[in-house]
Amino acid sequence: MECYLKQNNLGSVEDYIKHTKDWSILDGVLSFDFNKKEITCFANIDAESVFYETEYDGIYSYTGFEFIAQACGVYYGLEARLVHRQQPKFGFVLRVNNLECSEMIIPVGHRAVVHAKENLRDGAFAYFDGEVYVDDRLITKATLMLMEANSELKM
Repeated sequence: MECYLKQNNLGSVEDYIKHTKDWSILDGVLSFDFNKKEITCFANIDAESVFYETEYDGIYSYTGFEFIAQACGVYYGLEARLVHRQQPKFGFVLRVNNLECSEMIIPVGHRAVVHAKENLRDGAFAYFDGEVYVDDRLITKATLMLMEANSELKM
């Protein structure tokens, strides 16, 4: 899996999401479509993850909602830069609905594929449905309510 951004000289994930380095968990973008309002990203699961649990040599699958949230943030960042020619803004998770996990742990050495689709946007607020897959198995799914900040926050 190659990162679409790198293949097309569009930079890296960090260029499109305002997040501290420690909390950045996505490694690349596989695809995005502004017409369909969706994005697919990936993350390599390793012991350097902020969510890593030594006892299980992996991460809890419920943290998949953060993977989904960051994929949404990258989508917003791509839209801001490529469509509106603006800097990405900070975003916040306001609510997580219908969180379902089919397994407890995502083991180190695997790649998570994260898909998010915007279903509703009203000004600064939006709902996204998201899914996290590992080895083509659905591990986590959730609906997130997000808010895009209007101010210029700095990290």
